[in-house]
Amino acid sequence: MLVIAIAIANAKNSGSAGWVFFAMFFYAVFLFTVGRYIVESVVQYVESKYPESNQQIANTLMSFLIICMYASAWITSMFGIEAIIGSFMFGLIVPRSSRIFHVCTERLEVFVHVIMLPLYFAQSGLSTDFTVLHSYPDLPLTIAVIAVATFGKVLGAGIPSYLLGIPFRESAVIAVLMNTRGLVELIVLNIGLNQGVLNQRIFSIMVIMCLFTTFITCPIVHLIYPMEMRIIKNKFDLVPSTVSLSELENQVNAGDLDNNNNNSIETPVTDIKPDEGNLELIVDNARTDFDTTCISDLVEPQNEQ
Repeated sequence: MLVIAIAIANAKNSGSAGWVFFAMFFYAVFLFTVGRYIVESVVQYVESKYPESNQQIANTLMSFLIICMYASAWITSMFGIEAIIGSFMFGLIVPRSSRIFHVCTERLEVFVHVIMLPLYFAQSGLSTDFTVLHSYPDLPLTIAVIAVATFGKVLGAGIPSYLLGIPFRESAVIAVLMNTRGLVELIVLNIGLNQGVLNQRIFSIMVIMCLFTTFITCPIVHLIYPMEMRIIKNKFDLVPSTVSLSELENQVNAGDLDNNNNNSIETPVTDIKPDEGNLELIVDNARTDFDTTCISDLVEPQNEQ
């Protein structure tokens, strides 16, 4: 949709807009078929021929991927589309299971997060001009944009989650988390502003919407799903955060813990400590399999003492 909007905004007539759209379409088809095959073949051949410890080969392969990324950005810019879209498109075809992908991530992540991201956010802030907004009619328009953006994400993510069997509270949290906007939203807005799709007034309103929906996420999530409720229990809700060995053994012997006889508990045992002559299993909030046959082995020495 962004490519179509940019093509229409920059086109002098309908013919040139159609040319840009079809050029991007065929380039995307080429990139995700032939381009993906070439990149994957080169990466697999190099990584299978040279050992993982060969840093010179890793540097060469990383340089190859960066050159291809810039080439893709140059091609899309030649079409009249923002260069960053071409970079994104090439990044999608890099094989995620390859070693070079993780090497690139490790080497570039710190630089991007520490230097590039703050600069990009600063540039987005400097591009925002709140002086173009006035109390009326910009204030009702801003409220309307926030309402439409929020309800669109909340209803679009919350209702399907609930219909798929997720409890209401968890579905509400998913809906609220989906309502956040961040880097991708700002990238799209800046592309729209640079390409003339958005004017300064609409851009500022959309930035306010992006910031507002992001800032309200954390308080709403804590309100809907407080920290004391975030305890993962087994599906029969029988194992609390701390359970005594004798109670757990009785549940196992009675067959109430797992109807499938899998003897698995979603809350793992992480420690054993004495408490007034009784041993207790201290559990945390992750899932693991727990062999219940070891309960009697733990309890018997206790009874002998």
